[in-house]
Amino acid sequence: MSQTNEKVVDAMFRDFDWANSPGAAVIVIKEGKPLFAKGYGLADLEKKIPCTTNTNFRLASVTKQFTAMAVLILVARGKLSLQDRLPKFFPEFPAYGETISLHHLLTHTSGLPDYEDHIPGGTTTPLSDGDVLFILRQQTKGDFPPGSQFHYSNSAYALLARVNRGKCFRENFSSLRKREDF
Repeated sequence: MSQTNEKVVDAMFRDFDWANSPGAAVIVIKEGKPLFAKGYGLADLEKKIPCTTNTNFRLASVTKQFTAMAVLILVARGKLSLQDRLPKFFPEFPAYGETISLHHLLTHTSGLPDYEDHIPGGTTTPLSDGDVLFILRQQTKGDFPPGSQFHYSNSAYALLARVNRGKCFRENFSSLRKREDF
């Protein structure tokens, strides 16, 4: 990337690069190769930790539409079915998950308990999707029968993210990346 283009990117992110500003990390990729990567501002305002290209951002609900899209692409390709149930992906899941389908997970109608209600006190680090699975496996029942109610569910999307990381997704991901599906 030319120095001129780097200055353009720097100018775009100038507002993030203040002493007390929340930060951003930027990468410019062309034809699969990184041309530019830089952090701006602070990752932690209290501790004055600078933002770098290795900073972990908690994207939370911003990822739900991408998670859903990846699942639905695999459904369209016949690799998954909306009727697939939790035990197909998580054989060790408790009995309350036996009737929960991908459709229920995608539509916030699974009845899964909210994992945030079961995080051990004093926990200060972000949980991984694996941690969420562990918490959900410790529960003995759902909040309501699958399909009977709507309740926004971070738990469901953590499980969908793990489905997306599974073998079926990995086998199909390289072709997804090369197309304009994402």
